[in-house]
Amino acid sequence: MFLETGYVYHIKDEYFEFAKDEKLMKNHENGNTRPTYFCIKNTDSKILWFIPMSSKVEKYKKLQEQKTEKNGVCDTIVIGKYRRKEVFF
Repeated sequence: MFLETGYVYHIKDEYFEFAKDEKLMKNHENGNTRPTYFCIKNTDSKILWFIPMSSKVEKYKKLQEQKTEKNGVCDTIVIGKYRRKEVFF
């Protein structure tokens, strides 16, 4: 499989069965489709990062505001657009 940065991917069910990591987003949780991940590449290496996306924007906007108030900046939460809708990266 050829993976490209800047694209969105879904991870197969088999990965979640193999990994069995409680901290990963759950696959098909609460009747939803599998989690969507945005792919980026580390510029200093060949590592590909898959960043989970969420449509729960209001939840993350509040967290972003709290972190900005506390630290003056929030560099861990990004709100962007995907398919003309706001999403959290």
